[in-house]
Amino acid sequence: MAGKFFLAGALALAVFPCSVQAADAPGSQQMVVVDQPSPWTMSFSQEVRWFDWRSSLGSPSVPFMGARGRGSQVYIPATFVMSGPLSPDLKLEVVARGGYVYSRQRTYGQTGEASTLLDTQLNTTLTYSGWNGFQPFVSVLLNVPTGRSALFGNSRFARVDPDLVDIGSFGEGFNIGPTVGVNIPLSQAWIASFSAGYTYRGPFNKEGYDFLTGLISATERVKNGSTGTISGALAYSEGPVSFQISTTYAFNTTSQVNSPGLFNYQRYRSGDRFIVSASGGYGWNENWSSSASFNFVHSQKNKILTSSGDLATEPFNSNSNLFKLDFAPATYQSTDGWALGPSFGFTYRDRNRYDPYDFGFSPAKTRYSAGVVGRYNISKSVSLNGKLEYVKIREKANIGPPLYAPLVPSLNGHAVAGTFGATVNF
Repeated sequence: MAGKFFLAGALALAVFPCSVQAADAPGSQQMVVVDQPSPWTMSFSQEVRWFDWRSSLGSPSVPFMGARGRGSQVYIPATFVMSGPLSPDLKLEVVARGGYVYSRQRTYGQTGEASTLLDTQLNTTLTYSGWNGFQPFVSVLLNVPTGRSALFGNSRFARVDPDLVDIGSFGEGFNIGPTVGVNIPLSQAWIASFSAGYTYRGPFNKEGYDFLTGLISATERVKNGSTGTISGALAYSEGPVSFQISTTYAFNTTSQVNSPGLFNYQRYRSGDRFIVSASGGYGWNENWSSSASFNFVHSQKNKILTSSGDLATEPFNSNSNLFKLDFAPATYQSTDGWALGPSFGFTYRDRNRYDPYDFGFSPAKTRYSAGVVGRYNISKSVSLNGKLEYVKIREKANIGPPLYAPLVPSLNGHAVAGTFGATVNF
């Protein structure tokens, strides 16, 4: 593909001097060169997200002499998107994502920090549009382990509740996830989509307890279970109205953890998940618009290791239901290229949850957020975006993480979060 761009650039440089000479030559016929827009589009976006939190306890919520919890995180994600036709009926889209994170917790007894690149994700999609009535597509998602999956010593305390900050874990193994599906245009306004995928999760190292030294300095080999998904979506867009809704059923294979001398001593199978997502927007006029998004996740019972060495369904569901709503009621779009408006968020997790993928404990909680979101288009190719919000968190008194299971008192917390980013279209 780079060769095509190089050839096009070389031809343009060759034609340009010729056209100037023809125009300057007396009595010669002028040649007009018309720039044709490239069918290929590219964009690069980068953000800096900052999060500073305070709470009556740390994360996880295990009290140490009544010390108050505090911490911060700086997350810098970057995304590159390229799309265009390989032929009149075949379209290619490539998306690359990566980033950097600095996370720190300064709670007494849980002080730690980590600074690392994150895993790199590459997603390639081919869509065929040569058949009337449906458009099949195939995609492959790769997770390249460029981040840190093992945090030794106190640096492990830099992992905090993923409901509290943007990034709860900093790396895992090499994953590959192919997906096949089809888009079905039902009309000019309606389109349906169906897909099925399977993600193989490769093994990786995680920090563990060293029984000789008593320190978190040993290495455990983790093999998270692979994930299969079946999804369906429906989207509508006409005039000022647009919305989409999707449902996903996800199932997992068995996960395991191996420690030195203890092969396969932890095995479990995460419960199947049902996910419902919806989003929509309405343009009241050329200046004012509203938008909202909703997510619901329900996880069924896990299968856990019994004394006989077999996996059995746990007697009570240790997973949680998650409800999340984001709402931007009134966004003003000016004719000068800037937009501004308030935003509100609500998250409710009804029970405690331990995520083996993120190695994070998420207590039952209610989370509220309110802020302001802005955007400014410097030109057709460059835009800036920003967000500033205040977050309020209330956690229930309950039993804490597995293995330790202390009685965790209720927790009150708050945070300030800010985002600044830019997008460049080529």
